[in-house]
Amino acid sequence: MKAGKHYWVSGLLALLLLPGCRNSPTLMQPVYNQTAPEITQEDRMLDNQQDHEEEDDQLSSKKETEEADTTRDQEASNPQAGDNPQAGAEDRREQLPPDQSGSSAQSVPSQDPNMAPEGDPEVIAGEGGGTSVKAAPDGTGGRQIVTAYGAEVTIPEAVNHVSATGDAALLVQMLGGAQCLTAVSQDFQSNDRIQTAFAQEGAATIPALWSGAGNSPMDEASFQQLLALAPEVCFTVSGQNSFTDTQLAALEEAGIVRITLPSMASDDSLLEAVRIVGEVLADQSGNGGQNANEVAARYLQWHDQVLADVSSRVQRFTANQVDYNNDGTSNQIKTVSGETAASGMYTLYIESWDETAQYQLYTERSVEMSTSGMAVTRKGYTESPMDYYLSMGGVDDRAASGAAGSYTVRWYVNPFSSVLHNFSISGTDGIGYDKQVNGTRLTAAGGSGLGDANYPALILSSASLEPKIRASALWQNYGYITNNNKGGYGFLDVNNNIVTSTIHGDYDCYILPTGIKCWSEGSPESVLTSVWAAEKFYGAFTEAELTAYLKQFYSEFMRYDLSDSEAAAILAGQ
Repeated sequence: MKAGKHYWVSGLLALLLLPGCRNSPTLMQPVYNQTAPEITQEDRMLDNQQDHEEEDDQLSSKKETEEADTTRDQEASNPQAGDNPQAGAEDRREQLPPDQSGSSAQSVPSQDPNMAPEGDPEVIAGEGGGTSVKAAPDGTGGRQIVTAYGAEVTIPEAVNHVSATGDAALLVQMLGGAQCLTAVSQDFQSNDRIQTAFAQEGAATIPALWSGAGNSPMDEASFQQLLALAPEVCFTVSGQNSFTDTQLAALEEAGIVRITLPSMASDDSLLEAVRIVGEVLADQSGNGGQNANEVAARYLQWHDQVLADVSSRVQRFTANQVDYNNDGTSNQIKTVSGETAASGMYTLYIESWDETAQYQLYTERSVEMSTSGMAVTRKGYTESPMDYYLSMGGVDDRAASGAAGSYTVRWYVNPFSSVLHNFSISGTDGIGYDKQVNGTRLTAAGGSGLGDANYPALILSSASLEPKIRASALWQNYGYITNNNKGGYGFLDVNNNIVTSTIHGDYDCYILPTGIKCWSEGSPESVLTSVWAAEKFYGAFTEAELTAYLKQFYSEFMRYDLSDSEAAAILAGQ
């Protein structure tokens, strides 16, 4: 995807506005006060949602404004191929898990005219829609690959050895099998599930020449080792700075081609990365590996079948019809039409817990609550396809409703929403949590609050978060109380005024599964988030069916048979 003309300017301004490191970890910085809230573009979008109504008489009233949102939201970029989960579903029934042999016989909704039709797996989305592999021009030999960004890259006719950083290394191993990878980054070697699955393919012996995920260049000794290994292609991921300019020049001089894959920040981007790697590697079966093109095609079929099966049991649900299948390289908001439910389930994904955050709930007369530790969620849906997969499973993540942004923002979550009480946060600010949103934005939706029937649970990134949430005074279910002929959820302050909470009842905490990585991040496995959400929130699938999908993915594409205990650990987020 290409960024808009002003994207780099917005990104630069965002970076300049980020807080710098502070000398004192206790420096106080109020970032939100409920009596005088900051109105931002993200807030406006949240306030204008059709489902964002507040029925509690203690909460501020809202007025729906639809026309402006509709006009703005229709200025959407054209979806890429693979955006329609229904396309080609009838041709992929043989990919069903063993417990799902009859499920795809149900009717499949017609294709949305706004969606690009599914083409051959070798077709890359973009202008013209032509095949992405063709002979190099002028009879120079080799092949030309059209990348996801529209660049034409000439590669050798046979590509048998490649280096890859970050998520690209997993795709190479998954699609090409043994003997393809000559060098990786450290995250590949330190991932226990990757190493277990590909142990028989020699994954442990591949040298890790980059630290971390390859976001920074390797040292000179490691680079010389890479040149000696002589890969035909070096795969990197968009946003990484894996080589210095000098190293890039040396790669070109050595005839080594660098191909940058899109980051897996959206489902479209993930599928594009799969297609490109499959096309570059082509058929590796003669070298003891896999036919990468064929494995990629099978993965695309399996992926679409998963979403088609979910769509046959629950209806897609997304706030204000925003299409969450959109990464941060786009400054426009994509919308969907004709395929989303008018109502569905709500949730909030809690990513982490900040022990340093100190907060106060107070009036001019008294402090009602003052302590440290706050839950953190991430703004928007532009970092991973998780919110798209949740929406396909009929669930809307409230934090996803923020407008797409060009840089990462974390939000502190405060479930209180009283107009009579102030709420402020202070603490260290060097970790990126630059905004706090009150409970009417994140823990309330459609007149309901957390703990109501259509907002039954939080989703947590790990089991370690649940004890912190359960112990926090902010996250208690105080019940419904009345005072002076007024009622609301919350508790009475020292002056017998209701401190209103958006928590309306007991709620569950669901731990998001973690396989190759947590399913909140983009990976070939994370499409199963849609099945998981439909099972957890609707009971539309059984746990046995979800396990069958999971085992099929590992068997088909990781060439590894998960044991029952291994599958259970993944689904438990372990």
